[in-house]
Amino acid sequence: MSTGSYQSIVMNFQKARAQADQLEQLSKRMETIANDRFGGVMRSVNTNWKGDNAAAYIKKCEMLRQKLLQSSGNLSRAARTIRTIARNTYNAEMRAWRIARQKNY
Repeated sequence: MSTGSYQSIVMNFQKARAQADQLEQLSKRMETIANDRFGGVMRSVNTNWKGDNAAAYIKKCEMLRQKLLQSSGNLSRAARTIRTIARNTYNAEMRAWRIARQKNY
């Protein structure tokens, strides 16, 4: 492992955290769309449209809603993984940076 400058270690850590934050925000937006918007559409269809076609439409909406929720969960897990890896990398690089500084004195 090569030791970078203190600033580059901190900057890389901050960038990784910012990317994880963006994924988390996207995950939350997808969850909101799946629950609020699709839920509202399905309730409206269920109230205003009766028959086999309505039931088929609602079923397809529910399948899409579940896929959105699954993707939202995947993005959230990816964000947590990025944060964990970023924290572990940051800690390892800071240890290496401190060791390198001590050897130079």
